[in-house]
Order: sequence, then structure tokens, then C-alpha cells
Amino acid sequence: YTTLFRSSACRALTKAAPGIRSRTGYWAAVALLRDRDRRVRGACAVAGALQQPKRFTREMKRLRRDDSLPVELGLAQALAVVPGGEAYSRLAALARSERAEVRAVAATSLAKRTEPAALELREALAKDLDPRVRHAAIAASDSKIVLRLALADSESGNQGTALWRLTRVIGREAALPHVLEMLTSSGELEHRVVVAGAWVGAK
Repeated sequence: YTTLFRSSACRALTKAAPGIRSRTGYWAAVALLRDRDRRVRGACAVAGALQQPKRFTREMKRLRRDDSLPVELGLAQALAVVPGGEAYSRLAALARSERAEVRAVAATSLAKRTEPAALELREALAKDLDPRVRHAAIAASDSKIVLRLALADSESGNQGTALWRLTRVIGREAALPHVLEMLTSSGELEHRVVVAGAWVGAK
């Protein structure tokens, strides 16, 4: 089978989960974790984890030394649902990756983890030097502290996302003082549109 066929098969298994889970699909994905193509390995890491999250814990060792970008991106996504300390430790390591795109995906996945340390790491990612990472951490956050701090982000889009999330957490009425402050702090029309749209769009 071609590389495209193998990676597409794993992506299909990813889309099918969690509605459709099967041991056959899981073992098919796991078998391809040693594929020669890194794109296939990355796609199948996600598929395997979503098909059988608990069972996938035992298969992570196959990718222990694989630092290719597709695999790191796949694991950063997959480990959102894989239980256990080992899975969390691997995700935390990915959240500290030198690659901003990996940190961004890890930030989203950390929001689904219940470990106490996950919140601290998410707070750190919300202050990341890369705006893409900050955006991912802000968009996945429900922490009032993190979101209020992010209202002062250097990127207008990140400010809008922070306001949108904060409004969803505390309600429109409670968020109104933040809206008024943000509207009066900048004379730029584009910024005002972002702020107003974020507040109105939050439900």
C-alpha cells in the first residue's frame, strides 16, 4: 500500500473514534507505528490513542525516540485522552518542545488533562513567546486568572480570544467592565471590532 493510503487509513480511524472503536482498527494503527514514513507514524499515533486510549499506554514506547515533527504533533494530540502518569509526562515534555507548532497542539491537549500540574503548564504556555502557542493555550483555558492576564496580550487576536473565553466563563454582564476598558484603551478600529465581536459572539 502507498504512504498516502496508509496515512489516510489512520486518519479515517481517527475520525471514526470515539463513536466507532474496534480492536481491529486499533491493532491496524499500532502495527503502523513502526512504518518507514513519519507521516504515517504520526497519523497512526492519533488513531491508536483514540481507538483504545488505555491500551495505547503500552504502545507509546515504540515512539519513545521518534522526534520527527509529524509524530510529535500526533502524540501531542493523542495524549489528551491517554490516561496515566507516563502519558502526562510525555505530553508535558512535548509542551516544552523547541517547536512552536508542537507546543501549540500540546497546549490544547493539556486542557483535557486532570493532573494538577497541567494547569500550571497551561498558564506558562499562555505566556509563550510564540503568539500561536499563546492563542492555543488561551483558547483552551477556563482559568479566570489566565484569561484576564491574556486580555493584555500583544496580539489583538489573542486578546479577542481571551475575552471570548472569559465571557463564556464569567458571563456577559461580569465581562462588560473588561470590554469597556479594552474599547477605551485603544483608538484602533480593528481592535475595537475584535473586542466587540468577541463579547457579542460569546454564548
